[in-house]
Amino acid sequence: MFAVILQFYMFVYITMHLAGPAFYISTVTTFSWFGLAIVVFAFLYAINDKISYNKSLKLLGDISYPLYLCHSYAGYFIIGMMINLNILPRSLVVFMPLPFVLILAYFIHAKVENKFVS
Repeated sequence: MFAVILQFYMFVYITMHLAGPAFYISTVTTFSWFGLAIVVFAFLYAINDKISYNKSLKLLGDISYPLYLCHSYAGYFIIGMMINLNILPRSLVVFMPLPFVLILAYFIHAKVENKFVS
């Protein structure tokens, strides 16, 4: 835990003192987001042993890499098509690729990734 706190303060020091006057990051933003990340990481690290096996979390872990690979290509394609067709407001169009991308990531995991890993 000491190492995480030390890394946080070193990040803040480098950001605020060594970056120069032209590069400015708000102190409030830096402390709030990085501090929140440390709290979440410390909490999850503390309960790591206590989390029982969960099938849905295992599935999300299994499709995480294929999801990383395909989310931008498929997502931007679907968003672009829906904006050009003017089907929904832009605020709702952002959420439309989610089911398709999850299914595509599962398909890549099941049909491609498992063949080469097994």
